[in-house]
Amino acid sequence: MNHREGLFALKVNLLVFFFVLMLSSLATASLVPPEVNVMPDGDTDTSAYTWVGNALTIWGNVVWGSSTSGTYAWDINNDGTADYTGTVTNAKDIACTHTYATSGLYEAKLTVTDGNGESDSAVVRIRVLPSETKEAKINLAIEKGLKWLYLKQGSNGSIYDLNSYSSSGAETAAAVLAFENKGHKPCTQDQDLDGDVDAADRAIWEKDRIYAKTVHAGLDYIISTLTAVGVGAPYDNNGNGVWIADNYYPSSGYRGPYKIGMYMMALVGAGSVASGAPNLVATTGPSGVIGKTYRTIVEDMVDYCDYSQYHSTYGGWRYGPGYGPDNSACQWPAIGMEAAEFGWGVPIRQAIKDLNQNWTNYSQNASNGRFGYTSESAQGTGGYGACTGSGICQLSFQGKVKDDPRIILAGNFLKNNPGLYNQGFSDDRAFLYYMYAVAKGARIAKIDTNGDGKGDTYSEIQFLGSAPGWDWYDAYSTWLITYQNPGGFWDDSFDHTYRVLETSWAVEILTKNVFTLRPIAKLTATPNPTPANSAITFDLSGSFHQDSSKNLVDWWIDVDNNGTFDLSGHFPVTTASFAAGYPDTGSNYAVTARLRVSDNSTPVEFGEDALTINITTGNVPPVADPGGPYNGVIGQPITFDGSNSYDANEGAPLNDSIVSWEWDLDGDGQYDDASGEIVTKTWNTPYSGNIGLKVKDSFGLSSTAVAYTKVVVVDLWPENYTIVSTRRINRYVYEYEYKFDMRNRGTGDAFNVQCSIDQKPPQMTVVDGQVSFGNVTAGAVVTSVDSFKYQHDRRYPMADIQIRWKLEYDDAAGSHIVFLDFPLR
Repeated sequence: MNHREGLFALKVNLLVFFFVLMLSSLATASLVPPEVNVMPDGDTDTSAYTWVGNALTIWGNVVWGSSTSGTYAWDINNDGTADYTGTVTNAKDIACTHTYATSGLYEAKLTVTDGNGESDSAVVRIRVLPSETKEAKINLAIEKGLKWLYLKQGSNGSIYDLNSYSSSGAETAAAVLAFENKGHKPCTQDQDLDGDVDAADRAIWEKDRIYAKTVHAGLDYIISTLTAVGVGAPYDNNGNGVWIADNYYPSSGYRGPYKIGMYMMALVGAGSVASGAPNLVATTGPSGVIGKTYRTIVEDMVDYCDYSQYHSTYGGWRYGPGYGPDNSACQWPAIGMEAAEFGWGVPIRQAIKDLNQNWTNYSQNASNGRFGYTSESAQGTGGYGACTGSGICQLSFQGKVKDDPRIILAGNFLKNNPGLYNQGFSDDRAFLYYMYAVAKGARIAKIDTNGDGKGDTYSEIQFLGSAPGWDWYDAYSTWLITYQNPGGFWDDSFDHTYRVLETSWAVEILTKNVFTLRPIAKLTATPNPTPANSAITFDLSGSFHQDSSKNLVDWWIDVDNNGTFDLSGHFPVTTASFAAGYPDTGSNYAVTARLRVSDNSTPVEFGEDALTINITTGNVPPVADPGGPYNGVIGQPITFDGSNSYDANEGAPLNDSIVSWEWDLDGDGQYDDASGEIVTKTWNTPYSGNIGLKVKDSFGLSSTAVAYTKVVVVDLWPENYTIVSTRRINRYVYEYEYKFDMRNRGTGDAFNVQCSIDQKPPQMTVVDGQVSFGNVTAGAVVTSVDSFKYQHDRRYPMADIQIRWKLEYDDAAGSHIVFLDFPLR
């Protein structure tokens, strides 16, 4: 080969090489990677669903891209170690089971790699409690129930499981509401800013929200089962000439009035007016439904409820228009219209409520308070218990306040027959149908805040009947977490054809919502029991709002349940002191303390909690106080001080005292790591977790107390917020920009140090939550190279300590260190 031929051959080879390379690049660029999601976080004390020693199923899913097969790896501590691996056999359920040995906040990471080598990852945050609590068991029961419902969804969006009444629309609506009531909402905002809320926005929203696709598909399916029929005055309240019901109407055997209430709750449960949910447009359904907004659909459903009400004497509902009423059916249109009116402001004709009063007057026993089925003496499905729950729903729908004599009388019947929910009558299906009826009635109870004599603001009935009342939620939640199937569902033992409905209702009972996300009040007290005339501290710190876009505003405590609030204030707050204590009556007695909290909803919603305080002349347990939270430096001892623990019986006549201090310094729930009032421990590696103290008094095992606090051991620590700028956005909202310092207190350098906002109060909107520091050498203090920015509605107080950070850096050995829920020093 001569020189010229050699050059020609080289050019040809180079062209072939670059052509193959280009084709390879194009092929690689066209590959669609998998998309991974993981189960919802349980990352706060109130949302935690596992504890030390509990075998937890951790799971996620994958939506395949170009390849439809692959492998998975679960990194349980998100530390780069693949702890559980395998081939993906079920894309909807990629699970492992893990038992955490120590308490604290963890991140578990799922990575899926497809057949083309493309991969995606997602992280779930898990708060592991030192020991089992009822609240954690409830949270876990909810999550297991939701997962079972998610796995039951078909390709058409229905959530359905063996129902002999062919009510897949009703089952799907109940299931969708169960997801919504736990905060799993559909996309209601324009995510890509193109002017529409469409499929592209849904796709953005569904990333990192594992149940969002379930809710979207479920709502689409519900709407597809509807039908629009012409109707005239006076039942056409919005003037568009139609009403909307399920597509089985007019065949009365398919129970339209039952279903319509479930449909309305699911649609309203999609979100508040402020969220934009009423403006969503139906993309499925027949003519007269498709293209309408959710609000218009709900308005037309209200028209159907108006039309189908029994208009001759007794204003209730049954299987279809014109049927004489029964209290099993009556609750569903009432609760649906309640959702429409209070959730979205849809007007309800007063004539509907007035006529319904005739029915509740007729069907309630004036002596014992119970409501019957077709009359006050008839017992139907769910027995008198379900009918009585339905009656309370209807009374609240009519505008009765929660202390109305008829509601209290109905509550007395339930209080005096607390075993009704566990009797089942001749049909075991009555269990959850009955419990859900009572839960709905209790949760839409109202108080009168404007003085017109009608209930206008929700305030749940915690204790049914006359004081002291019956704690129905405590009884129901205990039953539900006891009898949940290991697979996550609840069902009857009769014919197993109601699993979706019963599982949905069970979740809805446990989540403490009906169709909106409520504020939750949580009250504890220390010490309790308490000696007479001794100061007692009320703890409000467990109170929170289930809607992350809303704030708790005010709080009130009635220390003795006499109807007068003795202590009050504003959030944020953690504790309140009742310095005077309870009077000495010469004998032991109990009182109920009641906490009420309010939010910034319009109208305002309230949450309530009550606590039994035992006042005693005898010995009470000591109070453990481990101090803290603590932070320390790697390789240096930390001193833990339990000297603030105390015994309320130290003086005469009992002269009691604390005799032992036992410490859990590794968060495993065992108090076997150190003993003594003041102890020390040294960590040689970074650590973030819980430490606990158990104290015992001279009266022995019957008088012990336990408390936990947080400890962080790391050489880096963020400190000193410095404001960069302030900008007014509107009358109430201001935008703040800050920098802060990072101090390296150790002897080694830290590289690629960065922080991101990890936890924040709801009144804060993050604009830019990322801050970088570069490298921070040993002993140095470095100001962030950039700033973080947020907006704050100044009507609602916020403390800097409410902002928590995720701190990440690389150490000299090349290890990547991550700290979660990290406070500013």
